[in-house]
Amino acid sequence: MLKLDTAARRSYLRIRWRYYAIHWSVRRYRPALYGGNIHLYLTQESIQDTRRRKWSKFAKDAEVHTIEGTHVSITGKHGVAVDDADMQSLAASIGHSIRYLAGNSP
Repeated sequence: MLKLDTAARRSYLRIRWRYYAIHWSVRRYRPALYGGNIHLYLTQESIQDTRRRKWSKFAKDAEVHTIEGTHVSITGKHGVAVDDADMQSLAASIGHSIRYLAGNSP
């Protein structure tokens, strides 16, 4: 077993205590219901993924907007280039929502 000097042992114990404190906090955290409404911009693929539909549990009103593309083509994850047409679809949908919420529906 590795022997630590006093300073190293204190550092180890401090780090260990922080780890357990964070771990405990995360496990006990339960988000409160958001009273307003949220707008979700999801691809058709994401709408079919039941894990993504769980957002509606966190808001009084969750409005889903379907956008073109896939999660990967919009985020550029996994080395895939962001698709300009899909990004424009997202921008247009967000723009429409902003105009509607501002009372200037097209």
